[in-house]
Amino acid sequence: MTNNFKPGDLALTVGLSDKNNFRTVELLRHVGIPDGIKIQGKYFLNSNLHDMWLVRSLNDPLLPSKKMQDQLGIGPMQEVEIPTRNLMPLRGHFTPEQKKAKEAV
Repeated sequence: MTNNFKPGDLALTVGLSDKNNFRTVELLRHVGIPDGIKIQGKYFLNSNLHDMWLVRSLNDPLLPSKKMQDQLGIGPMQEVEIPTRNLMPLRGHFTPEQKKAKEAV
């Protein structure tokens, strides 16, 4: 599930390591299962059990996943893959659970 995201949407990263958490990113490309992306001239296969998005940081570089660091030997960069479950939309379209939580506040 892509949470109705589309390329160009803005999102906030949530539930990640301190370095990558609460960062504003632009969604570039959905990466399904199994699917692959080319990053810095190297091919990365999404063999995880969840959808991901290739995102571009709007601030400082992000740390790629440990798996990507190990497979591709790369460090902090502007474009990395983030699991869909760790992205919160910033355009006002929230899930019913999020709407209920906002109404309760």
